[in-house]
Amino acid sequence: MKILFVEDHELFAESVSQRLRSLPHVAAVLHARARDEAIALLRANFVDLLILDLSILEKEGEIIPDTCFGRDVFAFAQSNAPGLPTYLLTTSEPDDALMGLMREGDRYDIWGEQRDVAAVGYYQKERSIDQLIADVQRIAATVAALDAITVDTRGRSLGLNEGYLRAIKVFTRQRGGDVIELKPLDGGKSRASVMHGLVKNSNDHVIASTVIKIGARPAIEQETNAFDRHVVNLPNGSFTPKLSTVLKGTCGSGAVVYSLAETFTQDMFRMLMRDPGLAQGAVSDVAGAMRRWSDAGRISETPIAVLRARLLWDEDFHRAMQKYGLNLSDVEALPVRHRAGCIHADLHGGNILIEESGRPIIIDFGEVGEGASALDPISLDLSIYFHPDAVRDGLRAKADHALESWTDPDVYLACHPFPGYAKACRDWAYDVAGGDRAVLACAYAYLVRQLKFNAVDHTSTVTLIHDIAQRLRGL
Repeated sequence: MKILFVEDHELFAESVSQRLRSLPHVAAVLHARARDEAIALLRANFVDLLILDLSILEKEGEIIPDTCFGRDVFAFAQSNAPGLPTYLLTTSEPDDALMGLMREGDRYDIWGEQRDVAAVGYYQKERSIDQLIADVQRIAATVAALDAITVDTRGRSLGLNEGYLRAIKVFTRQRGGDVIELKPLDGGKSRASVMHGLVKNSNDHVIASTVIKIGARPAIEQETNAFDRHVVNLPNGSFTPKLSTVLKGTCGSGAVVYSLAETFTQDMFRMLMRDPGLAQGAVSDVAGAMRRWSDAGRISETPIAVLRARLLWDEDFHRAMQKYGLNLSDVEALPVRHRAGCIHADLHGGNILIEESGRPIIIDFGEVGEGASALDPISLDLSIYFHPDAVRDGLRAKADHALESWTDPDVYLACHPFPGYAKACRDWAYDVAGGDRAVLACAYAYLVRQLKFNAVDHTSTVTLIHDIAQRLRGL
């Protein structure tokens, strides 16, 4: 366990620090005397416990402490590491201000014990230090038990920082697991990572099969909000049910976990290579499920720039235009009549998992929200050319020759190696788009976004963007 101890009285700090360091399972005690130093340490380190004297210095070299500086540290911790267990030190009984800080802490299941604990407590320096040491010893043992959970990646480097590991272990402990085996599901471009997680007990028996998404707290909060507001409106069985959200005590990281039957062994990309007929049927099933969103939409007319901004922010758009010498301002200004409603907004083949029977299920809801309804089927169609997993699985190489004919549906389907899949995507797009221009505008938006990524073949992408732009100008 790592502790940050913020205290400006050197003798007291050294005495307490020595006692803390002597405790079993305490790996480090970081010490700060002033607000600025404490905040810098919180920024740079994953800590399990904050012990904070509210009356501290503003910065090193100052000599007059003030409680406002301790409150600044507390506020920073609450904002950037919500749920971080915090012990406040005081020289007197708590006043109204201190009680207000304690109420901000609330109670959470911080360590996966299936019980909520107070995130904030207070101790009087003169009378309660022995109790503080005893409480820290108890927490250290709890954290040690949590750290003992094994995260098995089968030798892969998954880029798991301390916050991600903590969130994953908290969930594993909540489910009664001793081991969690992780396998990446998404090699894409999102702000968070998606993995398949198998939770196992001490006998190595699987007790939970899950999809886990880890990321910075704002991204996980956005996903859980989208799930609770929009995804639950889809038909049961079309999406992964949410099991748990871990956002407290993880120093700004987080995880959202969904239940996933072990029978979903393929994603759409792999299924398309293996059994194009099943993949085609899965597209139709996904389209049917997501009609719940598009049917609740409305017909709207906006400049094409509004559709494009749903996938690529203006700043990134202008940067791409400059990089590739493109001038598409006239296309951006064209009005487009389209159906707008709730969309997935990142519907590539890796975000649709499929059973051996062909039944699909949708995952990864971080971008769910308002948008043009045709963006989802267009993204699914074109993802076989641009998504890294599709390139890995050989789809891009197999279908590359068809891309240049994308704007002519008959020619495109005639030369496509998976015409049933492509037709299912295109039919879905026309069914929900609101018109031909809307289909082209959504393809334009998707393709312009690809210019943001270095792994994409930009020559063919720019060529197709020019082709679509000309057709949009002519409609």
